[in-house]
Amino acid sequence: VSGVQIAYFAIIGTQMFMIVLSIFLFYGIYKENVAFLVPWVVGCMTFMALEAMAMVYSNILRDHVNKNTKCECGDNLAA
Repeated sequence: VSGVQIAYFAIIGTQMFMIVLSIFLFYGIYKENVAFLVPWVVGCMTFMALEAMAMVYSNILRDHVNKNTKCECGDNLAA
């Protein structure tokens, strides 16, 4: 498993966890209980930051891998 795939799994995982947190939000609004809103607020801030970091990491790593592939292809064409 490459680093790009791990970053993509992290992004998908954060999105799935945001769905779970949204269920907590709706349940907290329905029950009018502030205790269920706190995990949503904290989770949103945490997982949005994690998603942004994983997205940047995957883009940088993917570009790095593609650049090495282009060099290898260029060497093969020149030979």
